[in-house]
Amino acid sequence: MAWATGLSDTARQAVIARLINPIAGSEVIPLPMLEEKSYTSTQIGKMFNISANKIGRIANDNNMKTDSYGEYYLDKSLYSTKQVESFRYNDK
Repeated sequence: MAWATGLSDTARQAVIARLINPIAGSEVIPLPMLEEKSYTSTQIGKMFNISANKIGRIANDNNMKTDSYGEYYLDKSLYSTKQVESFRYNDK
């Protein structure tokens, strides 16, 4: 899990559960329960009629990619087969 240092604890637990549970044949490690709704930059961009890229730039310029405003999750890249870390925002 050294490669997943930027992920939140919730995302890290989900990755571990998805790896271990199929091998064990039962739910040894439960998937974490999400406590609040999270939004991608695309969803927020649609709310304000601006691009997802602009949301990311605003968040980076104002140091908003912190635990108080959301969490990092593993996501599949839209344009390749790679998995990438992406930030999902909360209601704050």
